[in-house]
Amino acid sequence: MFVSLTVSLYSPPDYPKELQILKCCCSAPPPKISDLMDDKDLLDSLRLKLDPSHCTIKNWKNFASRWGMSYDELTLLEHRTQGSVSHSPTQEFLLRYNQKTVGELTELCRLYQRIDVLRRWGNVLHETGSELRHHYHSIRVRI
Repeated sequence: MFVSLTVSLYSPPDYPKELQILKCCCSAPPPKISDLMDDKDLLDSLRLKLDPSHCTIKNWKNFASRWGMSYDELTLLEHRTQGSVSHSPTQEFLLRYNQKTVGELTELCRLYQRIDVLRRWGNVLHETGSELRHHYHSIRVRI
């Protein structure tokens, strides 16, 4: 995981050197799909929205194809998960591309006009974003 790091020395003119503060500001990397894969409710919700095949609504196949899955891979994945309650083609597709950012998935939702999926991702991003910011907060160390 790559984190951008900015270090600056805060030193007001009247502070002795031993009381100066080293300030480290770490900007959080954008959330990845892998960060959200433990959320069973989210995966169930996405499965219900993206698994069904419908001639006029873009589903998991369109998303996976856009990210580079070949026709043969799509067919194999569809047959492997067909009729399975525990395995979903949407979940398998998300697992395969789990290093993509949630922003990239959001762009696909916009491209395919899947506002229903965007709304669900938006709720999760709002909740998860605050958790991720908490993990990568600014660190202050006395030198």
